[in-house]
Amino acid sequence: MTNGQPPPPKVTGLEADRDGPLCPGETVKFEAKTSPPSATVTWQMAVNGGQSQTVQGDGNTLKVTGASGETIVVTASLSNSVSKTRTWKVADLQIDVPPGPNNGRYVITAEPRMPVVTATAVFQGGSGAISEWEGSVNFRADDCPPNGPHDLKTIYPFSAATTDFPEGVIRGGVISFSAKGIVNGCAVSAAGGAGLVGTNPQQTDIQNYSGSNGRMHKALQRIACKESGQRQFDAPANGGTAYCPLFGPGGKVGIMQVEPTNDVIWNWKKNLDAGIKKFNESVAAAEDYPKQVVKSEVFKGLVSDFNKRRQQQQGLKPLDVVLRDFTKGNFDAPTDSGLKERELDAIRGYDDSKDKDRFGLKLHEYRVAIELDHGKEVLRVTNIDHCCPVKN
Repeated sequence: MTNGQPPPPKVTGLEADRDGPLCPGETVKFEAKTSPPSATVTWQMAVNGGQSQTVQGDGNTLKVTGASGETIVVTASLSNSVSKTRTWKVADLQIDVPPGPNNGRYVITAEPRMPVVTATAVFQGGSGAISEWEGSVNFRADDCPPNGPHDLKTIYPFSAATTDFPEGVIRGGVISFSAKGIVNGCAVSAAGGAGLVGTNPQQTDIQNYSGSNGRMHKALQRIACKESGQRQFDAPANGGTAYCPLFGPGGKVGIMQVEPTNDVIWNWKKNLDAGIKKFNESVAAAEDYPKQVVKSEVFKGLVSDFNKRRQQQQGLKPLDVVLRDFTKGNFDAPTDSGLKERELDAIRGYDDSKDKDRFGLKLHEYRVAIELDHGKEVLRVTNIDHCCPVKN
């Protein structure tokens, strides 16, 4: 006693009912020892370096439930006395993916080649070990309005902390990593990732491209200009970068505006291969069109009507009527004047028209000549040779 007064109360100790870091969701109970024992402390707590806040305890005990990654600082104090503080960490795992060079996103090169993205496991609250790594690159086309197909998704899974994509495999969207492990006996998990952007190739590289289905001759180069401005991604040509591939009406995609598949969406070379293949099929259809028309029942009917009129009106014998092939020019013609019927018909056919002609065949640029005679459609036949088959 001093001057007849008892000493001021004080906190003599701050104990916890467990040692070491918490697991997420676990509770630690703190108990303050005071002198005299009847004194009641004031509790304060700060989380993750934040400002200390007064919290409600149960007298001289306080229960705290930790969330993943928290650092909890608990203080018990009495007025005009020394306080006691304890720091408690909650075990956690974080995935650290450094930001990429394009506003935090990583860049698929114009070559094209995938970037190297490295994820690191960061343990909190103690030492740890990773038991499982998983990763994927995911994309949803409805993130690319107005033409991105709502039901189109791409996903490429992998199982390494450092990505190493096979040659020619290009995927965009968001690259994600997830991991599971143990930190101080606590089961923990985490996820992290970053965005990806694609790079438009140089137009000279497009024009000089030659692949498994052929090369980009001038007719194909013109198609690429018309369809996309020679762009794979929704960004300026010649090196522009964007998160979204270039989607056109109907969900067609990329330089050649072809049907979207995992490869042609992201790899401009695969896109060109698909476009060249599609054009080659259109060329073949143009070359085959006269033969398909001649086989049709409608054409046979027109020929029959032609011969009946010829016999009735002129007393002439029936003729065999054939269609000549389309004239052929040069796909590498420097101007449109060098493109003949075959080339122009193939270019028309590239647009995937759903319309049909009178013969039930896909609509072509050039059609069988029909004229009206007293309101009735009749076949117009020229170059009649009474000794040889007729060419229309």
